[in-house]
Amino acid sequence: MQDAPIPEPDDATLPRLVALISPLLRSPWALVADDPDMSSQPLCAHPDFIADTHLTSTILSDTGHRLLHAGDDDSATLTLLCDLLAAWLQRRQQNWPALCEYSPQAMLLIDERRERILAANPAAASMLQSTPALLCGLPARVMLPGLAHCADTAAAQALEVCSSDGQSAELTAYLAPAHTTGTAGRIIFLEDPRPLQHWQEQARMHAEHLHTLIDHMPSLVALLDGDLRYIFGNQLHQLWFKIPHHALAGQALEEVLDEITLARLQVPLQKTLGGANLHIEADLLTHQGEKRVEFQILPWQYAGHICGVYLIAHDISEQRRLDDMHALETTHDALTALPHRRSFMQNLRAALSRRSRSGRGMALLYLGVDGMRALNENFGREYGDQMLQHLARILHANIRATDFVARIDGDEFAIILEALEQPEGDARRIADKIIRQLSEPARIAGRPSRLRVSMGIVIIGAHTHSSVDLLLTEGNTAMYQAKNDGRGGIHVTRP
Repeated sequence: MQDAPIPEPDDATLPRLVALISPLLRSPWALVADDPDMSSQPLCAHPDFIADTHLTSTILSDTGHRLLHAGDDDSATLTLLCDLLAAWLQRRQQNWPALCEYSPQAMLLIDERRERILAANPAAASMLQSTPALLCGLPARVMLPGLAHCADTAAAQALEVCSSDGQSAELTAYLAPAHTTGTAGRIIFLEDPRPLQHWQEQARMHAEHLHTLIDHMPSLVALLDGDLRYIFGNQLHQLWFKIPHHALAGQALEEVLDEITLARLQVPLQKTLGGANLHIEADLLTHQGEKRVEFQILPWQYAGHICGVYLIAHDISEQRRLDDMHALETTHDALTALPHRRSFMQNLRAALSRRSRSGRGMALLYLGVDGMRALNENFGREYGDQMLQHLARILHANIRATDFVARIDGDEFAIILEALEQPEGDARRIADKIIRQLSEPARIAGRPSRLRVSMGIVIIGAHTHSSVDLLLTEGNTAMYQAKNDGRGGIHVTRP
């Protein structure tokens, strides 16, 4: 018996342990956890062992196990065998902390009756503000008051614990099933939920801050899934579409945007679902009226897959209005909204080029207000400005779509007449019509008024070769000739 080797304490040696014990006992036997209900699965047993109430139970001291056997076994052999088994089990238990020392998971080994702590790894000791050496042997029900109520399941359970300084906290516990431990006790895995709860609270706060920022952005923000249905929309949807943002989830984009805008976005949205980042400018119909918006469409990617799109709409109506105003100011007169002198020169040059290709004649009408200085002096600058605006409206209303009118300087205006079959006759008819309308009574600045102009007409034939500067000079000269002829008249010239 003294020559029989004791196997190294690991689960792989259990069959060798059975081979060691079987020759020493007369009847089938079993090595089981020290459970009063005898409900635990045997750690190892004779192949022919059957649980029987007539079996004798011998406790293996300091191991948490007992040996079940027949009562007629040799007492001396039985005593020696129990000592050897106890030594084997104790060595096996002593290896448990070493195996788990470097595990980041907090682990405790307690006896089957949950009365004392058999071992603790450094992670568990740190969580309980103690050391593995100090924890070993302590009453488990004192350190873990809620242990008695823990169900025998691996599911997460709340467990109240007491640290060595007397402070209590609620941890999450996972109680390993008895048959899986292979030890003289039960393993408890501990997790401190407080760091996770802290990060969850931080994440919730960050999410609230992010939602607050997005809700107060001056741009429309939407998150759409792959079917272009809303997952999220910010509060601007309430102002633009009268849809509460909390009611958007699940709505299709076509239920929010007008048909024309949706049709404009269909192709860009499909391209974005394919991975493209796009900027699209379009008109959008809202409850606040039509807006000019710039859509920014970005793919929503998660774990390397495109799950949907971010749709961001910036209202650029005011910016476009300012851009248009700036463009108008660079090409048009601020008072009359007609093109200014520089624009006129550009259009006259283009008209001359078209005339040389078409071979058709054209004419230049150059006119000025008679007595403009006296009008300003007698009735004030505001009256003079409104009179010029009235003149600009009459001129614009009496030209064809192919003609061009501009304010050249002060009270002087010019008109380009293109594609004339009979240049002089056609130009005179338009000039007479303008003069007649201006001579009709009109109310300007609250005062009944008649406006009189003098007009010079420059006939530009199919083969006339003159620069734009020379033509403008010719028109100005013809206008002053009309004034000298008696004002309110027309003077025709050919370069």
